[in-house]
Amino acid sequence: MFTVLIVLCIGQDPQCFNIRDLWGPYTSLKRCEQRLEEMTSNVEQNFSPVIFFERKCILKEEVEMKEKA
Repeated sequence: MFTVLIVLCIGQDPQCFNIRDLWGPYTSLKRCEQRLEEMTSNVEQNFSPVIFFERKCILKEEVEMKEKA
C-alpha cells in the first residue's frame, strides 16, 4: 500500500507543512502517483508562492514508522 507524502513551504515568510492525503492509501504506485499530481496541482492553484521540498509516494509502513519517531 502506498501513500502520498508532500512537504512544502508557502509564502514570502515561509510556513512549512506536511500535507496528508485523506483518500489513500492506494494499492498501486501508479494510482498513488496520479493522486500526488492531483494534490500538487491543487496546492499550486490555491497557494502562492509554494516551495516543494518533497513530493513522492511512499510505502504506508514508512509513514507509520516516521509518525512513531
